Amino acid sequence: MRLVPALPFLAMLALTACSRSDDGYDKAPPADAPAAPPAQAPGAWSGGFDLIGTEPFWAVQIRPDTLSLTRPDQPAVTVANPGVEDAGQSGLWTTSAFTVRLTPGECSDGMSDRKYPYVAVVTTTDQGDLKGCGAPPRDTSEPRP
Repeated sequence: MRLVPALPFLAMLALTACSRSDDGYDKAPPADAPAAPPAQAPGAWSGGFDLIGTEPFWAVQIRPDTLSLTRPDQPAVTVANPGVEDAGQSGLWTTSAFTVRLTPGECSDGMSDRKYPYVAVVTTTDQGDLKGCGAPPRDTSEPRP
């Protein structure tokens, strides 16, 4: 069976799938496309967040009054929440001990199938950038999805 004559047709079919619709607007994304990152309205950074990272393992809890960084084999660091700075699409918390940048975007921790709605970068003086994911805290009274 020869498929060579079908190649131009298949290439044209693939290109048409990427084109705009007849009315000039982009086509809607497929139903199984990942959800768009959450839009950040004014005050959207005011709630709490739980951040995690692997290799090395670390966690940050952002709460209205405090930020806490925990890492294995190191003492936990808890500081007053200085408030969030709007840094374009990101929220930025700057403390004397570490800095947290949280940006909307799909994120995977690399060790589970869980998807997170935020990409997190925690910058420390001793370990540099710790990269991971973040989400609003879960209500532990509700069952896991």
